[in-house]
Amino acid sequence: MLDALLTAIPAVVAVVASVVGVLVAIDQLTQRARMRRIAEWSKALAEEEKSPDRSEVLLRVKTWATGYVLATVLVPARLFLEAAFYCLAVPAMVIWTVSTWTSLSLSVVLAGFAALWVPLRRAIRSYLERYRIAAEYFRDGKVVAPRLTILYQMEGGTRPEFLWSALLAGGIVAASVGTGLLVGDAKNQAGALLFVIGLGLSSIGVAFIRRATPPLLHGGTHLHQSKESSPTG
Repeated sequence: MLDALLTAIPAVVAVVASVVGVLVAIDQLTQRARMRRIAEWSKALAEEEKSPDRSEVLLRVKTWATGYVLATVLVPARLFLEAAFYCLAVPAMVIWTVSTWTSLSLSVVLAGFAALWVPLRRAIRSYLERYRIAAEYFRDGKVVAPRLTILYQMEGGTRPEFLWSALLAGGIVAASVGTGLLVGDAKNQAGALLFVIGLGLSSIGVAFIRRATPPLLHGGTHLHQSKESSPTG
């Protein structure tokens, strides 16, 4: 009974992670419409609000949501679909291959890491560009549109982004290898260790990305209000 439970836990976590990946992709695809509704809702409330302080808060929300709508237009959701696909396909392939270890398993693991690394780096670049655009708009700064190549690859970025994507790719692959080993043998200590290490590497990569993400609604210290956006102007 215990062996069956130990075997099931990593597999369940892998399934949950895959579902989360799908939900994140859906969230990116529907984000523009949701932010547009928030902008319209906050603007309508601000125009009816008699309290200047409350009206200012609502206008800040409107500016935040409008900036993010602009960011989703300049950095479309399709740029994230490649990474979402590989984040689903690679773990499934690695787990299936490692659980029935063959001479090709190591090659599949290395290929999985390579297949994840580049799409994840592109997704990180697109993610940071979205927040940069939204932050520039929110702070009434000059909004610079990102440059896209013919293959929709985002230009620019920094070298640490390659490290962050490597941490994410390594973490996902390590957790997948650990899950595959535990599926093959629930008492495999190396599998459990790799699974935990994989989660840790992924968490570190996410932490670095969050640290580099420009703050938006909660990070602004002031907001320039134009006469057009003022409820009394």
